[in-house]
Amino acid sequence: MATVGCSLECDQHRGHVYVLCYGEPVQVGDSDVNVSNRMSDPISHYVGFTGGVPIKRIERHGAMSQGAVAEIRPGTLADEERTKFDGRCAFCGSGLRYWEESAHWRDRYVPRMLERLEMIRAVEPHPEINLVVPNAGFPDDD
Repeated sequence: MATVGCSLECDQHRGHVYVLCYGEPVQVGDSDVNVSNRMSDPISHYVGFTGGVPIKRIERHGAMSQGAVAEIRPGTLADEERTKFDGRCAFCGSGLRYWEESAHWRDRYVPRMLERLEMIRAVEPHPEINLVVPNAGFPDDD
């Protein structure tokens, strides 16, 4: 799989956003999709951020992740969140809302995402980042 942007070993930037494209859904270890300290529900894409060398963080998702790198680019936590909501995979063209593939994503991921968005907005305001989750049970839902 071709990597778009930075290399796996890039150390030229303060942060990187990376996209992993697994093709068929697989179980990936990570705190975003593994909030309850269990293995995640299978997902076909993963979007992450690292403040270090990308390969060191990508290896923590499991052995299959090194071959699944679709994109690595300079970025911030806010760029990671924007990519999760609005991005497309550079390899297959699919949307990157991988967290919607989880059978329990609303219970496990959305509350954490809302906390992260508030933290990011406090440091790096981006009014265009909005979490719209129909029927998620939040007060703003109709």
